[in-house]
Amino acid sequence: MQESIGKTTTAEFLCPDCGAINTISTQLLGEKYRDHEMKCCQCNHLLEVVVADGLRDSVNIIASSVEENTAGR
Repeated sequence: MQESIGKTTTAEFLCPDCGAINTISTQLLGEKYRDHEMKCCQCNHLLEVVVADGLRDSVNIIASSVEENTAGR
């Protein structure tokens, strides 16, 4: 889900582990097609997040779990 209010843009995605709604920063929305690591706001699990262009000027956010022993590759 993406909302635009003037120049402020926010986007949300679900944690693939617990289903919690997480918000992605405006800065990361501008860094498309790069892997970013962040922790879920609820379960604190490490997630790999990729922002990509979607249809009709929308944004796709792909979030996947990262096993703790593979973090920081």
